[in-house]
Amino acid sequence: MFQYIVLDLRVGCPILKFGHIHIFQRELNPNLFRVDLALGKQDNRLHAPSPCSQRSGPDCENNIIKHMNQAKSVDIVVYSISNPAIVDSILAAHKRGAKVRVITDRTQAKGKGSLVGKIRDAGIPVVTNIKHKIEHNKFAVFDGKHVVSGSYNWTTNASKYNSENCTFFDQPDKEYSERFKYLWDLYKK
Repeated sequence: MFQYIVLDLRVGCPILKFGHIHIFQRELNPNLFRVDLALGKQDNRLHAPSPCSQRSGPDCENNIIKHMNQAKSVDIVVYSISNPAIVDSILAAHKRGAKVRVITDRTQAKGKGSLVGKIRDAGIPVVTNIKHKIEHNKFAVFDGKHVVSGSYNWTTNASKYNSENCTFFDQPDKEYSERFKYLWDLYKK
């Protein structure tokens, strides 16, 4: 049995969630597509996701800092951390009593320009990948409900020189929090 859905697909934020399939609204090429979805025994209800906003490099940095400055808890999983402004906001969040945890790539953490040592020296729990070749996720969960995710590494190069993106949205089903917990438990051993 198949269900047919007609969607407007443009680059950007998810506009529908169907079981484990996320349908994204695209900003370029506003064409209509028919999507054939096979029905299974999983949750096949359509869900409209929460509002989200998409940003580029410098806006990613500024919005991450804005969220960091307001958060009471932050779970961070990023490949590389070398942006002093973002690291300062992480340290300030920790200093004001926010619960901050960081997962990052072990090779990048030891690399030239990495500020992971500064984060660790401040008493913030940091774990690195031990089960995967690289830790290439790039997301953070603020207060267990707000998420930033995208190609953006938390580096100065990502803000100033690279073509990057990040999307901010609410996580109604806790998928990102669950992914963080899975990685944290896997790597902290």
